[in-house]
Amino acid sequence: MNALLENKKAIVALVVLVLGFFIYSMVVGPQKTPTAGETSPGEDLVKTAEKLSSINFDQALFKTSGYKSLIDWSPAVPAQPTGRANPFEVIGRD
Repeated sequence: MNALLENKKAIVALVVLVLGFFIYSMVVGPQKTPTAGETSPGEDLVKTAEKLSSINFDQALFKTSGYKSLIDWSPAVPAQPTGRANPFEVIGRD
């Protein structure tokens, strides 16, 4: 019992280190690697990109009379004043 009282600081430091290790391991946890049935992050995006790249679009659509008879009803965008030639230049040195 006398040895415990003499080494109180060392024992407290050891307990704090052990508790810190367990808390860290619970928060971070083991890194999970995907198995054969699971997908890794971003794999669905790769599959979607592969599907999209395999799409072929028939350009003959733009030559049909139906496409050529379409009317553009979008409003005209008026010219807007432009900003500074160099937006990163110090103000006053334009």
